Amino acid sequence: MKRSKKWLSLALVFGMAFSMVVPVYAGGRNGNKASLEYVYIDNYKVQEASAEQEKQNEKYAEASVDNVWQFVLDRCQVAEDRSTKEMTTIIYTTTGVNEIFRESKEITGVFHMGDAMYVEYKSGDGKEITLVYTGKERVQLLVYDPKTDELYSDLYGKKELHKNFRHGTQIVLTDESLKLLDRASPEEWQRLAEESEKYDEIFFPEVENLLTARGSGSGEKGATNPAELLADLKSNFPMYTDQLKRSTWRYCAALSKNVAIRVSETRNGYIKVKADFRSFVINTTFTTIAAKLSISSLWVAPVLTVAGIAYSALGFITEAATLVHSAEYRFLGQRIGRVFDSTRFNAYVRTVTKSGYGKFSGGYDSSGIFRWIISGSCPAYEKTYEQLADIAMSNYNADIVSHGTCTYEP
Repeated sequence: MKRSKKWLSLALVFGMAFSMVVPVYAGGRNGNKASLEYVYIDNYKVQEASAEQEKQNEKYAEASVDNVWQFVLDRCQVAEDRSTKEMTTIIYTTTGVNEIFRESKEITGVFHMGDAMYVEYKSGDGKEITLVYTGKERVQLLVYDPKTDELYSDLYGKKELHKNFRHGTQIVLTDESLKLLDRASPEEWQRLAEESEKYDEIFFPEVENLLTARGSGSGEKGATNPAELLADLKSNFPMYTDQLKRSTWRYCAALSKNVAIRVSETRNGYIKVKADFRSFVINTTFTTIAAKLSISSLWVAPVLTVAGIAYSALGFITEAATLVHSAEYRFLGQRIGRVFDSTRFNAYVRTVTKSGYGKFSGGYDSSGIFRWIISGSCPAYEKTYEQLADIAMSNYNADIVSHGTCTYEP
């Protein structure tokens, strides 16, 4: 596949943040018509934690008992056993656990998974904490700060600070492209949507090559990876064009009779606005993946299973993977009111059209399921089907009064 000259001139500095602009088409423009452009941003950085950072974060692991695992077994009840032949997974009640961690405001999870006991909580200062124990020993501590998007990790004694952890690796439309969408007509929007569907075929192989070069491994897999987002969205919110939503009647004073009306609706032209994702190398822990996806470590195994990504009962992946944290798409919406005209066409004529653009947002819910919602209302849908039927008849009636016949077209 032919590549853009912009691709060929890219210089990579490994270990540093970088961004690049990649047009939908390799040529950058479709004749004299503007094309969408996306920016790939990688501001994620990882560095060895300083002694001061270690001191600031280790307090979240402080417990008033020597053996947290034994405390859970003695004080908590089994709430649910989700064990499979591949992995032991036992969820416990949280009775008394909140009291043994000085920094805890709310315990969000206590469970035995694989060969370890996990405790997850939210601290009084708004941080998200994960602790992992094998026997009496604490082997993992993760402290995520939503305010700074920084993750402190102590994994088997290796202490690191991850900057721009959840939101540092993104694909976003450029500002100029967003302005292009804001002023696009419905016809122009459809053209841009068709172009954007071809975007992943050009862009993502290059991104994977970049990630491989920066040490993220090769052969990434993932059910909800960036290149599959659109297909996943369409399976949850299918597109449709001019779909009949209401057949009704309204009285036409100019013709002194009831006239048939149809109201139809369109939802299509899905265009990616941004996607926030991360590639994980082999041996990345469940806790790190969970922190990135904003889910409990309890749900990482099901996510990996759906994605077809291999993992160990010890709580880490055994092959490289790319997973999406969140995404946003825009769509074109329309509602059309048509009136059956008997004065000229003996057919339905379009007397009112409402057009506008809405927004989908995708992300993981508290059960580790990637879900899509309509997060931005579409102005085209503000009027109900019945209200649009009223407007359609009002316009038609006024047209007959003014011209003696219908001037609207089928």
